[in-house]
Amino acid sequence: MDNIYSETIQRVADGARFSVSLDTKSLKLNGQFIIKDGIYEGNLGLPEVPDTLAEIERLYGQYRHSIPSARSESRRRQYFIALSECELSDEDMMYGIRRDTAQVALELFVLGSILNRDIDWEEIAGNKWFWQSPKHPSLILLKHWII
Repeated sequence: MDNIYSETIQRVADGARFSVSLDTKSLKLNGQFIIKDGIYEGNLGLPEVPDTLAEIERLYGQYRHSIPSARSESRRRQYFIALSECELSDEDMMYGIRRDTAQVALELFVLGSILNRDIDWEEIAGNKWFWQSPKHPSLILLKHWII
């Protein structure tokens, strides 16, 4: 893939199945590894952002308020917590994006940031085993994902 990040998001938006593993640093798209154990061909293509954690918080907010579907609700592994359909506002339901698209954007950005070493664990969390967002307390990154 020329741009793993944007092409994966587009394929998921078009109906592709995906699986991101932050533990094994892998991405599967329609059953095929795109990233396996942190190794990939091509360009990750993450957007250039001035603050990686701020972008993760932005993507988490987008995911948290995304529109669920039967497909997104049946996923067995979810690293992050999104609001249930009954907790979403009318604005979320009218203007939010699909949950699976928001989920892959968030999880793949976190994975890509880990692979690019854009997150300095010592700087953000020191000797703690997790980092918790001050903006979104339910957003937590685990040390073993990063290091």
